[in-house]
Amino acid sequence: MSTKKMLVLLGLLIITAVLLTACATPEPGPEGPAGPAGPAGPQGPTGAMGAQGPTGSFAAQGPARSVAGWTVYREVWFEFDKANIASGEMYKVSEVATYLKQNPSVRVGVDTFDDPSTDKYTQNLLQRRADAVRDALINAGLPVERIQQGGIAQTRYACGEHNSNNYDVCRRVGMLIRNDN
Repeated sequence: MSTKKMLVLLGLLIITAVLLTACATPEPGPEGPAGPAGPAGPQGPTGAMGAQGPTGSFAAQGPARSVAGWTVYREVWFEFDKANIASGEMYKVSEVATYLKQNPSVRVGVDTFDDPSTDKYTQNLLQRRADAVRDALINAGLPVERIQQGGIAQTRYACGEHNSNNYDVCRRVGMLIRNDN
């Protein structure tokens, strides 16, 4: 390579290095050179509903499925023999409430998953779980007339099997949505 070409190449490298250094150096502001970042500001308003997020604390959200015009939107999982919604599951109720507030023609159905048992205690537990989800939706600001509870299209989902985390699939309440337009 000729000396002239080497000098041009070296000049280009020096110019590139100077530009990269200048771009990486923060501009001093009216108060002087930039200092460390300050504390985070307040959270902004909630945006539109996005794609489904990562799995919850019990199991992955199953694929969307339709039941006689209703689509399973979220499922709230419950601990064994409990009817209170775990804090790690409340975000699902919030997501549904936000979505319904943004879409006034959409209704939500709250339904338990059938347990083959006809035992009164078990049936009562299933009802208390469905009531807990309904009440959480109401507390999130949804009017009761937009919530339908139980027997969505007279179809419920089977129980008795276990998911990949070995949780009994009966320990959940489905929040199904339907557009009434």
